[in-house]
Amino acid sequence: MDLKKRIFKHKHNFLVAIVSYFIGVFYNRGLTFNLHSEGLIYNEQAEKLLIDGLINPYPQRILTPLIASIFNLSTQHINLIFLFIFLLIFTIYINNLPFITKFILTCSISTTMPIIFSMNFGGYPDIVSYTIFLLILMFNQKKHLPFILFLLLLLSREAFIVYFPFFVLFKSLNDKNKFTFNFCGYLIATFVYLVYYYVSFKIAAGTSGEVWDYSFYLGPLKSNLFFWLENYSLNYFIGVFSSLKFLTFLLPIIFLRMNFRQKWLFILFIVLTMSTSLVCGDISRCFSPLLFCIILFPEILNFKSLNFTIFILFVLNIFSPKYYVWHGGKLNYLNDSRIHFLDIMKIFN
Repeated sequence: MDLKKRIFKHKHNFLVAIVSYFIGVFYNRGLTFNLHSEGLIYNEQAEKLLIDGLINPYPQRILTPLIASIFNLSTQHINLIFLFIFLLIFTIYINNLPFITKFILTCSISTTMPIIFSMNFGGYPDIVSYTIFLLILMFNQKKHLPFILFLLLLLSREAFIVYFPFFVLFKSLNDKNKFTFNFCGYLIATFVYLVYYYVSFKIAAGTSGEVWDYSFYLGPLKSNLFFWLENYSLNYFIGVFSSLKFLTFLLPIIFLRMNFRQKWLFILFIVLTMSTSLVCGDISRCFSPLLFCIILFPEILNFKSLNFTIFILFVLNIFSPKYYVWHGGKLNYLNDSRIHFLDIMKIFN
């Protein structure tokens, strides 16, 4: 069943996505329409793209600015639209679960960093990236579509290239004979992106501003492999926790219900996600893809005590602060309020 049929066959998915969106806004205490920090850079690219072409420092992350430019919207307006699209696709992806499970789980993820980030940091491409990531999981069994989506994912944010081995094995899970085909498909998508990566910086070379290509992230590792890791070592674990918060405790529960092959893919995903912290400035963003670990195999989420478990973790998330650990290990409390009284930083310090 294609995406269009899934949407119109189960129209209650719209209701679930809308309720989840507003829960996220309530929990976050609003959302921003303003551009923030590097979000200004992405929006500048969107404004100049169809006039002056590619500009530094991020000519390679073209997808979100391109969408914004086509629709004549700011990159933050695009993000707020994609927040709903992501939640809607999420509900469709787990559509075979009981309605109450789907409802509680979708509402729960509205309290996690992948959703909260775009409500606070205007203009970044993260939610567009997560939406494409989710579409790859959803259309995993299609022959060529996952490869095209992977290319789009890299055009949104090249850091997701680290998940190359996971996507190959995930697509080959139920058909080992197609491993070579899947490997070549993702490899071609990667090669096309790398060509674009090289050309984009050549085109942008004449523009003003810094150049933040791979050398910006990998250069410091030549003298110190743990350069970036040491920058946020002070709050590393709270940074990991901040991505899903109490929903993190779902991961071991889900892991125990997986079969042998699923467990290896799950572990691989965790390891690849952890590896990004070697070249990542904001640890809370690095670990946000952990959200996908919860739904890699939606069928195993259908068990008796799950609804109660998710509900308890959801309530704990509501009552705990929105931690954000960024460059240098600095810890911020985003839009804190009296309802966020369950502060584990104060409990354990």
